[in-house]
Amino acid sequence: MQKMAYRPDIDGLRALAVIAVVMFHLGNIVPGGFVGVDIFFVISGFLITSIIRFEIANDRFSLTKFWERRIRRIFPALTVVIATTLAVGYFLLTPNELKSLGESSLAQAAMVANIYFANNTGYFAGPAEQTPLLQTWSLAVEEQFYLFFPLLLVVLQRFSRRKTLTTLSLMAAISFAASIFYARITPEVNFFSLPTRTWELLIGCLLAVTSFSMKPHLTRDSAISGLALAMLLLPLYFYTSETPFPGVAAIPPVVGTATLIFIHGVNPQLATFRLLSLAPIRFIGLISYSLYLWHWPVIVYIRMYFGHLSWKQTVLASGLSALLALLSWKFIEIPCRKNMTKLRGPFIFKLAATATCLIILASLSLIWTNGLAKFRFHDFQIAHQVDATWNGDEFASHARISEDQPITNTLVTIGKEGTPDEMRLDFFLWGDSHGLVLSKCLDNLAKQVGLTGKAYLQHSFAPLFNVQRTDQPKSRVYTRQRIKQYLINEKPRNLILVCRWSGYAGYQKQSDWQAYTPPYVFYDTRFPKDKARNRNLILQQNLIAIAKICSANGIKLWIVKQVPETGEKTPARSYLRYTYGLVPHLSNQRRSKDQHDEQQLKAEILFHSLPKASASFVDPAPYLFDPSGMTINYQDDRALYRDQDHLSLSGVEYTCEAFADMFRKIKKSKASALNSSHGTSSESR
Repeated sequence: MQKMAYRPDIDGLRALAVIAVVMFHLGNIVPGGFVGVDIFFVISGFLITSIIRFEIANDRFSLTKFWERRIRRIFPALTVVIATTLAVGYFLLTPNELKSLGESSLAQAAMVANIYFANNTGYFAGPAEQTPLLQTWSLAVEEQFYLFFPLLLVVLQRFSRRKTLTTLSLMAAISFAASIFYARITPEVNFFSLPTRTWELLIGCLLAVTSFSMKPHLTRDSAISGLALAMLLLPLYFYTSETPFPGVAAIPPVVGTATLIFIHGVNPQLATFRLLSLAPIRFIGLISYSLYLWHWPVIVYIRMYFGHLSWKQTVLASGLSALLALLSWKFIEIPCRKNMTKLRGPFIFKLAATATCLIILASLSLIWTNGLAKFRFHDFQIAHQVDATWNGDEFASHARISEDQPITNTLVTIGKEGTPDEMRLDFFLWGDSHGLVLSKCLDNLAKQVGLTGKAYLQHSFAPLFNVQRTDQPKSRVYTRQRIKQYLINEKPRNLILVCRWSGYAGYQKQSDWQAYTPPYVFYDTRFPKDKARNRNLILQQNLIAIAKICSANGIKLWIVKQVPETGEKTPARSYLRYTYGLVPHLSNQRRSKDQHDEQQLKAEILFHSLPKASASFVDPAPYLFDPSGMTINYQDDRALYRDQDHLSLSGVEYTCEAFADMFRKIKKSKASALNSSHGTSSESR
């Protein structure tokens, strides 16, 4: 029996895919590099189906042997990467981070890493930068696919080619429709889910099943291959993390990959075939699996250690990833796939099961001991870590309020428990992650003065009725309308808004572009197709609308201005590295008050557009500048910032007086209103 012919161009496609992913992860060098995973899916579907059909046709197929080969291909290098990542994490990660790493490694051992990351991290969110095993989500998708697809193909082999094609095409169509539907509704689930990714794998499967009779024609085939290559390359530069994906946007890279595989099979004389078959490119393709596995934990740990990725750290991460990939390919992949021919069947499965059990035990130990905290650190160091990594998640509301769920079920109580006086809520707190950071402080202050409030706090959720970020699910539009109706119905005495305002309003200049984060891309939900509308006009109209609703319903509006952003991306981690003795001194990169004022200028213009006296403002910024006008990153052996723009728990306590004054005024205003009400009641009697 002849072996299947080797396709060097497919290794070239693998090289293109892994280079795109690595460059995306190295700091968005290629903004659409995440489509490299889609290229991998198409290749995987094509090769797996080709191998299975070839073996079935030659009466050689065995499910046991198929899964054995998958274990040999995937498992050894993956196990070494996970074990190494856990070991390095022991020295670099905080207890909570190491616990989260244990959770993700446990999820990968159970082949559900994609589900875990969909529910806990996301792919483009900030926390993803601190998730060393995030890249394993795509392996979980393929592993889940490999469990059912060979069985399906064995069953379909009994039917005609036409019925096989019809079945696979129908499955692909359903999966594709699902990916379009969920791209806007639940983008995180859509990105990571097997049902919404299956069509990409099935495109490769259909290519392997379909029989084309096409003679080579150089001019025609060159045009087709050139167009297909463009379909791969253009998304790498024109797609961004805000592109709804997968779905319609995944068509160019998926179809382009399938077309190149097909046309190169018809005509291997094409320039694109020769390009992808060049020895250096082909070699990158050969080590692509190991490179894909190693590059992300290397990038995450280097970024954690140095606090950022400068060009020097980028070169270091690239070089170290390539070196580890080469060693992994030569000493793990090749021996396990080719040189261990005596290790067959039951032994391979037992070996895999043993290694999996060890990973599970290690993961559980990290989870149950909170990242081995007591074994690694003194109590004061643990206290510093809790302080420096505070994010307020215990006060977070559900990201989505369902239609059949009362809004009160997802609101959290801030301040005194129980029913407020006069049956009217003292205040309603609405904010994004900046509101979450302040939540514990505001909760304590409200309790001190005896006020009762409710809050809706959620990461990346602007407290505006009709402003929707393009990278977020449409379900949040409905949630905003429910909050609007709640304010009108309940009429809380005060409404407090907290937000990273510059993320929406933008900033006047970009003189310090490396330090300033670009503004979010959003639209007005009342005019979703009119993306060209002026950014600040949208914000102005929305903020004025809130002020009018407050005025009409007797609600006092408070707006908490943004804390100054520091020049250091992760001051908390710099502080922790220093306390652990990993670095000789603190990295104290700061930003000036002038830079803060420059960044907040458009937000200030927005605030000044409000009707006079319609809102009161709380500004924590003055508390966070020293006499020389520079941000204060550290004070009294504590980091005041968790990251570039979020305060630590100490930072919140350091600025607490600004918020204490707000609650004193709220308390005084309430007392005055109640006295006035009681006086009026007495006169009427």
